Amino acid sequence: MDTLRIKNEKAIAIGNMNVNAGGDTLGPGGVIIKDRNRRIRDEKALHTMVPGKATVSKNKEDLTRKTAAQSAAEVETKAAAQVLADAEAARNTEKPKGGLAASLAETSPKKKTAKTKSAE
Repeated sequence: MDTLRIKNEKAIAIGNMNVNAGGDTLGPGGVIIKDRNRRIRDEKALHTMVPGKATVSKNKEDLTRKTAAQSAAEVETKAAAQVLADAEAARNTEKPKGGLAASLAETSPKKKTAKTKSAE
């Protein structure tokens, strides 16, 4: 069976994966774009459990320092956001008084009412 597989390794496989029987990725005209080994290495690199550039903590003290630094950064970010929100609220001091109806009445044009004579 292996002899048959190796003999037909370069034959184009049936289906829509654009590969040959050996697993090489094919382009237009059956040209090999990426060989099987390279394709497998790329797929394994995407699904690895090992962190890429992140440092791995070796002891509890190192992990505690990193966690404390991240917490401090989050607190500073939240504090900065609160300061910006307070500054925005202080800048917008003009607020309509009297609720929604009063604010709408001030902005809408006043209608003239026609006076009618009552029949006596």
